[in-house]
Amino acid sequence: MDEETVLALHDVTNSNAVMKDILQTINIFNGTSRKDKVQTTWFSLCTSGPAAASFFKGTRDSIFHRLTACDSAASAYVELSEQGEVEVIKPSLVLSVRGQAASLRSVLPALRHLPPPANTQEFCAGLDSLGQWTTLVTAPTNRSGDPAIRTLTLALAEKFAGAFVEIPVEFIHHLVALSRPARSLSATRRVLTSKVTDYINQESEKLRKNEYVAQSTAHLAIQTASANHRRPYALCEADQQTIASLEDQIARIKRGRRRFYSDAARLRAIQDILNSFDDPNLVNDFAQLARIALQEHET
Repeated sequence: MDEETVLALHDVTNSNAVMKDILQTINIFNGTSRKDKVQTTWFSLCTSGPAAASFFKGTRDSIFHRLTACDSAASAYVELSEQGEVEVIKPSLVLSVRGQAASLRSVLPALRHLPPPANTQEFCAGLDSLGQWTTLVTAPTNRSGDPAIRTLTLALAEKFAGAFVEIPVEFIHHLVALSRPARSLSATRRVLTSKVTDYINQESEKLRKNEYVAQSTAHLAIQTASANHRRPYALCEADQQTIASLEDQIARIKRGRRRFYSDAARLRAIQDILNSFDDPNLVNDFAQLARIALQEHET
C-alpha cells in the first residue's frame, strides 16, 4: 500500500471519528430542554467564530435565531447520518432511465386499458417527466468530490433557505468544517455556486407558497365545518361526503400533491357542482356531458 493510500485511509478514519463525536454532541443538544440548550457544546460550536458573528447581527442578534440555526444544522447532520451511504447519480444512469421511460411511454395503450394506478394522468406525467430527466444542480454526481460532504453542504443550504430565507455560504462552511476541519472555504463555494443557491432559494419559495395555500385552505375548511356544525339541523349524508372529500383534498395539498388524484375525480367534482345549480336546464345540459366524460374515464 503506497503512502498516498495510507494517508487517504487515515483521513477517512479521522473524519469518521470526528463525525461520531459531532453526532454525540448533537444528541445531547437535542435531548436538552430549550431553555438550557444555550449551555450545550453544540450551541457553542455553532455560534462561535467570525462567520457566526457576521451572521448573527442586526435583526438576527438573538437567542431565538441562534437556536434556530443550531436546530437547522443539527437536523442536517442527523439526516446525513441516517441516510447512510450517499447514492451517486451518474450521467449514464440518467440517460438510461430517460431512454427506458420514453420507450415505455411510446408503447402504452390508452389509459382505460391500463390497471390502476397506471391508468391515471399522473402516471403518464411521471413517465413523461422521466423521459425528459436532467440531473438537478443539487444531485450528488460522480463529479461531486466527496458526495457526503456535498450532501451535507446542500442540506444546510436548504435548511437555512427555509428558516432564514438566506443562504450564508461562509457560515454554512463553518458548520461543515465542524466535522471536516480541513475543508476549505473555496471547496464549499464550489458546491454553493450562484446557480445552486438560486435553485435552492426558488424551491424554498415554492414550498413556502404551498404551505401558505394549504394553511389557508385548511383554515377555510375549518371555518366552513364550524359554521355547518352550528346549523340547527343535522348534516345530511351528501354534505358529510362533501366535507370528507374536501378534507381528503386538503390532505393531498398539504403533502404537496395535486388536489385531485385523477381526471375522473375532477369530473366527479364538476358533477357535484352542477347538481347544486338552481337552473334545471343548465343541470341537465352540463351534467349529461360530465356523465359521458366520466364514463369514458372509468371504463
